[in-house]
This record gives sequence, structure tokens and C-alpha cells, in this order.
Amino acid sequence: MPEPRELDVATFDAFVAAAGQLAALVYFRAPWCAPCLAMAGSLRALAAQWVGVVGFAAVDVDDQPALASRFDVHDVPTFVLFAGGQPVARCVGYQPVESMRLWLRRSIEH
Repeated sequence: MPEPRELDVATFDAFVAAAGQLAALVYFRAPWCAPCLAMAGSLRALAAQWVGVVGFAAVDVDDQPALASRFDVHDVPTFVLFAGGQPVARCVGYQPVESMRLWLRRSIEH
């Protein structure tokens, strides 16, 4: 299963813009965060299911505090969905894979 691409300040905007007609889901996480670690497998499964529809990426909030601040990320995990280069939906906290799949589907359809 594909791994989410790791983003930093230098690569973030290009990744979100390159999504073009696709949506981009950015997973703000921390290596010490147990719920973040628990979500890793679910994200790989979602990325495999949504190939060609959603680009998946991750941001380590400890290494990239400017990005966390820019998008008002105060808790991890936080998931921000981008469309047209702009944030359009947000989900905070651990979610079972089926809940994430439903949230992603509903967010993309709007």
C-alpha cells in the first residue's frame, strides 16, 4: 500500500497545487502520538482505495511547526482536505477507517 508523502514548508504548497483536479488530504501528525500511529494503516488503505482521486501526504508537526500554525493545527492527528489549493474540510482525532472513508467521500462530494 502507498505511504503518504512526507511534506515540509518547501514542498507543501506545490503538493497541494499539483493535486489539480484531485483533492489532497494532509495528515498532520507527531511521532509520539499513539492515535497517529494507530491511523497509519488506515491511511495507507485509504490511499490505495482513492488512487487518482485524492493525493495523500503527511506533516510532522514537531518538524514543521510553521505548517501546523498556518493551518491552525492544535491537536494531532488532524486531517485537512484541500480542493483547488484551499482547505475545504477538517477532521480531528482518531477515526476508524470506515468513518474516515465516509468523511472523505462526503467532503469530496460537496
